[in-house]
Amino acid sequence: MPPPLRLVNWLKATYQRPQINPEWLEACYEYITTELGVNSNDFETLKSHVDEQFLQSSLTDSVLPNNGLPAPDSHDIRIKNTLCEVVAITEIGHSAFSLKNMTARTIRDGHKTMRAIEYRRIPELELGVTPLGLKIYLKDVNVRRGIIFLEPNGIKIKGYQTEEFEQNQDRDFVRGLRLRMRLPEEDPNEQRAPDPRPEPGPVNRANPPVTQPAVSRPVTGGGTGGAPVQRPVNPSVPTRQTASSTKGKAPVVDLDPQDLDVDFEDSYSIGDGIGDETLDIDDAFLQELEEAEQRALMGEKGEVVIDSDEEIQPEIKPKSKAEPKSKPNPKPGPSKRMKVEEVIDISD
Repeated sequence: MPPPLRLVNWLKATYQRPQINPEWLEACYEYITTELGVNSNDFETLKSHVDEQFLQSSLTDSVLPNNGLPAPDSHDIRIKNTLCEVVAITEIGHSAFSLKNMTARTIRDGHKTMRAIEYRRIPELELGVTPLGLKIYLKDVNVRRGIIFLEPNGIKIKGYQTEEFEQNQDRDFVRGLRLRMRLPEEDPNEQRAPDPRPEPGPVNRANPPVTQPAVSRPVTGGGTGGAPVQRPVNPSVPTRQTASSTKGKAPVVDLDPQDLDVDFEDSYSIGDGIGDETLDIDDAFLQELEEAEQRALMGEKGEVVIDSDEEIQPEIKPKSKAEPKSKPNPKPGPSKRMKVEEVIDISD
């Protein structure tokens, strides 16, 4: 059913450019009169519904091409009485990392697209508030180098929005910011391909090795009575055995601490007759060795005479400082007691 001529003339006078698509207008009129039940003779009600449907539609569907905005590279011209819609908004007052103040937008007449900026502040156009698809009627605006300069007195905000644009507003806004920040553009419709690698199974982690407690190993200190001295040994660190250290000693056998019926908290007291006194004797023995070494260093050489009697007692006889060289001992005369002389150099 074709719309009445009065309605067509009213639309041409209200929206001079671009021209409304006759097919869209006919479908809109049929929908209003049949679905909404509006009387075709009620012009005011019919006009109000048609105007609302037109401003909520996408101009790509409702207008004819090539009779709206000028060429995108136009310069130093003026645009008058042209309806367009906002398809993108971006803040240009600051960088893409701090968005405030002046906005730039992309507008189109349904087929041609141009850039527009706020030459003067327009409160109705605000990033995050102004919906995409908003209709703006350009009454009289200036174009410079393909950019439309918007002023409050040169435009009229018609309002409304397009559902198609509003659904993609967040995606388009993020896309514009990424382009300004020189980041790679992401395609929201592209789904990530599944990873061809199989998912790793559960990881069987081995239990940490059980650290055995320190086991005391008896070491003969050579002190009075030959009492051994207990020193802790870490079983995780191998002990380096040399020929001199193992000579004349019993071999060391590693035992499992669980097989020993002992209290490891008192491991420093394992053995018979080992206590604080043994440690004192060992220190005294070491002190005697240190004093003997110092006495030996004071002289050039030292003699050790060992008497092979019933009790062999070592005797250290340091040389006198007045004697420049060592003199051999005279041969002993015949006696019942036989002496054995041995010279030992302990300067080392």
